[in-house]
Amino acid sequence: MTSSLLAARYARALFDLAVEHSMLDRVQEELLNGVELIESAEFAAIFFHPKVDKSAKKELVGKVFVSYHPFVQDFISLVVDKGREKALGRIAEEYLTLARAYRGEITAQVTSAVKLQPDELAAIKSKLGHSIDKVLVEEKIDESILGGMIIKVGNKVYDGSLAMRIKRLHRQLAQAK
Repeated sequence: MTSSLLAARYARALFDLAVEHSMLDRVQEELLNGVELIESAEFAAIFFHPKVDKSAKKELVGKVFVSYHPFVQDFISLVVDKGREKALGRIAEEYLTLARAYRGEITAQVTSAVKLQPDELAAIKSKLGHSIDKVLVEEKIDESILGGMIIKVGNKVYDGSLAMRIKRLHRQLAQAK
């Protein structure tokens, strides 16, 4: 089974449980925070070490995540039991995707050469034609695009970067010869 299919199955199981018990937001927050902690250098050195056995990892989960909801604690322990702890980051991403879809949110990944101003981000949200509350903008800075921006929504990419315009112009000039 591919890692993304595996992550999707685990995420779906946790998502369904969270929805059933009206715990979607809490489980999301705790799962994301938990994965961030697990993937931190200090924690990861122990948690992902091949010589640390499952029972020690589960004990660590029980102690570190004592304030977390039992759904999240038990879920992380189950993932450890199945030897899938390295998939936790991908599982959390899948869970977040499911939760956002359930709430009717869309994510627009905006890449620009410089940090955008709040009014520019608001304009992007309104241009996407959705209610501002339902559009989540993830901003990335990439100086290699030189100017303009690249907007990715789902599997659609709108590339208005200066780097892409230069590439197009270069191709047109090459074809004209």
